[in-house]
Amino acid sequence: MQAMNWDYVGNPWAVEMLRTQIVQDTTRHAYIFAGPQGIGRRTLALRFVQALNCPQAAVSAEPCLSCRVCQQIETTQYSDLQVLELLEGKSEISREQVRLTQQFLSLTPYQSKSKVAIFRDFQLASAGTQDALLKTLEETPGSARIFITVDALENLLPTTVSRCEVLSLRPMPAEELANTLHARLHVEPEKARLLGHISGGRYGYARLLAEDESLLQKRATWLDEWSALAGMNRLQRFKYVEAGFPKRSKLTLKEKRQELAEMLNTWMSFNRDVLLLVSGAGSGLMNIDRSGEVERVSVQTTTFEAARTIRCLERAINRVERYLNPRLVMETLMLELEGAT
Repeated sequence: MQAMNWDYVGNPWAVEMLRTQIVQDTTRHAYIFAGPQGIGRRTLALRFVQALNCPQAAVSAEPCLSCRVCQQIETTQYSDLQVLELLEGKSEISREQVRLTQQFLSLTPYQSKSKVAIFRDFQLASAGTQDALLKTLEETPGSARIFITVDALENLLPTTVSRCEVLSLRPMPAEELANTLHARLHVEPEKARLLGHISGGRYGYARLLAEDESLLQKRATWLDEWSALAGMNRLQRFKYVEAGFPKRSKLTLKEKRQELAEMLNTWMSFNRDVLLLVSGAGSGLMNIDRSGEVERVSVQTTTFEAARTIRCLERAINRVERYLNPRLVMETLMLELEGAT
C-alpha cells in the first residue's frame, strides 16, 4: 500500500514508527537509515527533521512541507541542520569533516530545539573516521540528533550500529511501485511497469528514470554495449574503453565516476537476471524489456560463469567507490572478464 504520510513513498512502517516516537516524545539521539541508493534514506531523514520542527506539526507530527521552516530543511538551508557528505575529489569522508560536524552539534540551537546532523553515505568513511564519531554517539550534546545513511549495515562498525536506532528500508514490490508511478507522476502503465522492475523497487531511482528520458536511453546503450562486448577480443575491448573513456573529456572526474557506476550497475542487473534464469528461477527479472536476450544468454552459460561475471562487476563497482581512475577500472575489468562472458 502506498504511504502518503510525510509525502514519503514506501516503507510506511518507518514513517509510522518515527511519527509515533515524536508524538510520544520517545525519539532517540541517533538513527541509521540503511538501504540501497534511491530508496529514500536521505528523504526520510529530512522528513523526520521537518516533522520535528514544522510549526504546524506540534501535535500531529505531520509536517506541512510548505512553510518556511519545511522549505529550508528540504533544501538543507536550515541553520540548525548540517549535512556531511563526501567532498569533491576525495575518496573518503575525513576525520576533519566529522570533527567540524561535532563542533556544530555542540553549539546552542539557533531556531529550533536541537541541532541535527546527517552523515550521508557513511559507508564512505574509514573505520578510523567512524571510530571518531563514537564518543559523540555515546554522549550526544544536549538535544542534538544524528542521522546516518548507509547502503548496508555491514559497512558500518558494529559499535556504530549498536549506538543507533536502525531502520532498514526495503524496496517496494515492482507492481506496487508501478501503480504508484502511474498515480503520482502519471506515468503510462506500460512504462511504469518497466520502471518498477528496472529500478529494483526504489521509488527515488524510478522517479529519476521517469523524469529524465535520457537515463533510459543511456541504459539501452549500455545494455547494447554489454551485448557487443561478449563477441569482442581483448584488443577490441581495450579500443572500446579508449573510445568510451578518453583521457580528455568534458565531464568532470566526479561525473565520469558517477556515469561509470551507473553503467556497471546496469550491467550487473542484466547479469543477475541471467543468473536467475540459469539457476532455474522463472520470475523476478529486472530487465523485463530484455527478457529474450537474457534467456538467450542464459542458455549459453553456466551458473559458475554467470556468478564469476557478477563478481568481476562487483569488484569494478567497489573500485569506482574507492575513487580509482575510471579508465583504469574499465581496463582492469576487461582483463578480468576474459573467459567470464
